[in-house]
Amino acid sequence: MARLLELNAIEFSRFVKPGDGVIWGQGAAEPTPLTGALMAQRREIGRFNVFLGATWSDTCSPEHTDCVRFSAYCGAGSNRRLAAAGALDPLPCHYSQFGDLIRGGNLRADVLLLQLAERDGQYSLSMAHEYLLPALEAARVVIAEVNAQAPFTFGERMLGESDIDVLV
Repeated sequence: MARLLELNAIEFSRFVKPGDGVIWGQGAAEPTPLTGALMAQRREIGRFNVFLGATWSDTCSPEHTDCVRFSAYCGAGSNRRLAAAGALDPLPCHYSQFGDLIRGGNLRADVLLLQLAERDGQYSLSMAHEYLLPALEAARVVIAEVNAQAPFTFGERMLGESDIDVLV
């Protein structure tokens, strides 16, 4: 059963451990309130890894590499700033391999941050379903933001509260 918390009540160091891999949705699927809070609290966690998809937000900055190792499949969007600063490790594989890499533990998804849409007690992954599905299976902790502005979409899988550890 998901624990309901306000954003300012989340202590990420309770969920993200040093050495963990954190994954979240790309583009419009990034849960920016969660990712911003994670970056703000990074020093309380210690060193951890973040896998980025193509991103539009300015959440991740080169100065965050004091605690965060960033990897991505591309330097597109806002990832260009990380790549230009030498703060982004490219993942040398095909996009279609992400699921297998996550399931095999080669791309760690210890903590998954999600942006969800809610309807009648069910949650939709909204704007992204791709590598988030295998990450959902692999994650030790799932922290999800319900965004009233995110469209409810039908994908391969709906989520219930039992799939989520912390709900914002």
